[in-house]
Amino acid sequence: MHIQPVHLPRRHSLSDLYIHDFERVSALYEYPPYRQDSFDRRWQKVTRAENRADRSALAEALHVYNERVNRHQAVLDNIRLLERRDSVVVIGGQQAGVMTGPLYTISKAVTILQLAREQQEKLGVPVVPVFWIAGEDHDLLEVNHVWVTGEDMRLRKVRMGQDDGFKRSIGLRPLTLSEVDTFLKAVADAHPDSHYKNTWLHKLRQLAEQSKTWSDWFAQIFHWFFARAGLVLFDSAAGEFKQVAAPFYARLIEEAERLNEAVLAGTRHVEQLGFRPQVEVLPQQANLFVEENGERQLLLKQGDAYTSKGEGAHYTASQLKDLACTQPEKFSTNVVSRPLLQDYLFPTLACVLGPGEIAYWGQYRQAFTLFGHQMPVLHPRVGFTLVERPVAKTMQSFDLSPIDAMFRLDDFREQWLRTQEDIDVEALFSQLAEGMAQLHETTLQPLRSVNRGVEELAAKNRERILRELEYLEGQVQKAIRLKHRAVLQQFDRVQLSLMPHGKLQERVYNVFRYVNLYGRDWLDTLIGERLDLTHSHYMVYL
Repeated sequence: MHIQPVHLPRRHSLSDLYIHDFERVSALYEYPPYRQDSFDRRWQKVTRAENRADRSALAEALHVYNERVNRHQAVLDNIRLLERRDSVVVIGGQQAGVMTGPLYTISKAVTILQLAREQQEKLGVPVVPVFWIAGEDHDLLEVNHVWVTGEDMRLRKVRMGQDDGFKRSIGLRPLTLSEVDTFLKAVADAHPDSHYKNTWLHKLRQLAEQSKTWSDWFAQIFHWFFARAGLVLFDSAAGEFKQVAAPFYARLIEEAERLNEAVLAGTRHVEQLGFRPQVEVLPQQANLFVEENGERQLLLKQGDAYTSKGEGAHYTASQLKDLACTQPEKFSTNVVSRPLLQDYLFPTLACVLGPGEIAYWGQYRQAFTLFGHQMPVLHPRVGFTLVERPVAKTMQSFDLSPIDAMFRLDDFREQWLRTQEDIDVEALFSQLAEGMAQLHETTLQPLRSVNRGVEELAAKNRERILRELEYLEGQVQKAIRLKHRAVLQQFDRVQLSLMPHGKLQERVYNVFRYVNLYGRDWLDTLIGERLDLTHSHYMVYL
């Protein structure tokens, strides 16, 4: 396996400025990225901070949960380290997608492990890697599918289960073996036979048998991939953590109006910099969900009262705070309050985020201040593009750089095609059409004097002739492409592999596409590599 850093084209985005021109956005964030003094200062701050969850209670809850879904000595040892006052965490999270969802979920876990190891060596204190499974989310359509390709080289979705419209957290949605079997059968049919295929399919089925919910299955698969590296798992929907989070829910109810004011202030600052805010904040939202009849309902604040968006149930602040103490499992956070809960629960040195997350965290600096905290170091998730061996061979044969293969392949393909024939078909037909039009005009000029009808008929005749030339040119181009079909299909495979649907591979494909072809050793190797984390993207030649 060979790993090569690559600089992707820059985009006009808030996250791009955060990475490359921090001074322009420094008012939105606490620490500049990629600087050791940021980590040094953050460690000093977070290990002395107050208003946080009890470390022992958190460690106990993590121990109980990980014993259930993620039992491995390396993980349990890391959890014990959290009880030390000088320990901190590197954390990041994602939704509980089936079969772990898109590749960027794997990339985020690898980045967390790499950064935790690096900072533990540099700071000389325990730095625990933690992955936050967003099991509270209820949007089934975002997590219930994987993208696959068939022999026809077309992308298609394979879905698991049916969306019943019920707003149940993914972490509370029961996993049935019948839906798993139907799903895995479709997934198996979409993957070519290989030395590894039966092994990973059997493993996924086995892990499903040990899982009660959708997010349990996600956690079991993550354990299989990352437990040996000591990655601690946290599921925001798991009951083990709700009691630890109870004081935060009560505080969130108290600060509902001021929190919205703080986020709206941050939102205006983002707009002043010329960017569209990623998160829309409504003045009446309480940034908290409550469970009613098994469904998550957003709480809205109207004066001194609270109303749930779905059932329309009414609550007072006092009732909600009592509920937070007695039944904290009824509550869950939204996109605004989740980062604040994370910082309350964990002594966070750094949070690993994707580009969109970095952008919307820029709206939250004042919110952290309101809760007596400080935004942690935000470390950009490292991206990986996995290069299959046939794709690497094509790139080498045609001297394609990673940037050529990912972003310039259409131009390269057309340029290559033009060099394969001695004639320039486009120029030839352009010249022919121009000459034909001139000849037609000159030859039929005398007929214009007959009457206007003949003149109009001549014009239509000329258009018909030119259309026939266009058709002939198209047929010639089609014949040339057919003649060179074998090579053109190689280019198509490169494009489909590296940039499916014009998107980065990590946003589309699932990790088991590559486990099926190459096993899982490449992932263990990637975890163990000493990557330069100031590079935002790597090509991984499998």
